[in-house]
Amino acid sequence: MQEARKNATNEQKDISIREKELKTLNEAVDKKLEEINRKLQELQTLQDNLKTLLAQKNVRELKKVKELSKIYEKMSPNKAALAISKMDDKLATEILANMKVKSAAKILDSLDRKKATELSTTFSTVK
Repeated sequence: MQEARKNATNEQKDISIREKELKTLNEAVDKKLEEINRKLQELQTLQDNLKTLLAQKNVRELKKVKELSKIYEKMSPNKAALAISKMDDKLATEILANMKVKSAAKILDSLDRKKATELSTTFSTVK
């Protein structure tokens, strides 16, 4: 009987120790979860800031493309075609897309056939 009480007491001590360990582990997990949630919130804030900055950048770029379009519209079609033929297709397409149709047509007509076809294809696939 004495032995059974001693075993029961030892088991209670073991259970108490394990409960304390579990409590400590739960507290550590809770702290880690709080830290993860805080980091997620920081990341969300950074992502929102990046979206805002990207939108501002896109607005500035669109404004510059529109300004360039006006400049190229005022140039002779041959000179504009020469400059546009050496540009990146995406930029050239954006410039042409922001021009009056008549001006863009004259410039495309002044380009060599291959480049005009490339830009027309790019233009047709631009959103």
